[in-house]
Amino acid sequence: GQSTHATATVGATGGAPAGAVQFAVDGADLGAPVAVSNGTAVSAALTDSSGHPLAAGSHQVSAAFTPTNTTKYSDAQDETVQLVDKADSSLTVTVHSKTITAGVSAVAPGAGKPSGNVTFSVGGSPVGSAALQNGVATLHHVVKPGMARHVGAAYAGDANFTGLRYQPYDDFGCAAVTFAVTAGSCRTVEADEPVKFASPA
Repeated sequence: GQSTHATATVGATGGAPAGAVQFAVDGADLGAPVAVSNGTAVSAALTDSSGHPLAAGSHQVSAAFTPTNTTKYSDAQDETVQLVDKADSSLTVTVHSKTITAGVSAVAPGAGKPSGNVTFSVGGSPVGSAALQNGVATLHHVVKPGMARHVGAAYAGDANFTGLRYQPYDDFGCAAVTFAVTAGSCRTVEADEPVKFASPA
């Protein structure tokens, strides 16, 4: 998915103390501690414990500050919630001589390969479904002559991508065989959510 970072702001009476901030996502440390520079520390791209982009949903992001001068400044910590929306997807349907294929891909800035099933229809009647393999679903079905423009498809979506439906375009002036539709706006995340705390002098 789209990468995002967390920013910790460190302050104390008389100026920002030197030190480092350890970021964590959902309780798992995110890399090594980050040195504070000019009162702030910025994390690496937020990922899960396996290093994968955050899945859609809410995630707890925490930051723990350790001062260089432990006799003058105390430790401090704070946390926030990172919200990740599902990415929008685009759907392309192509009619071949003996098959119908549907390509489902992420809409930028979303990334990754959608999974799940695509259900196909001809003339409004379901003719079968197929699972996505590397973003493509293939159904073995022979579309009768003149019915290519009546082929529709619906992607159900998955944990990280929104679903969408292609309704057949029926215009006798357009002998369309390949169809494409893009749904919605970009994948949205509440990026760079600041984590603020103050270390008492």
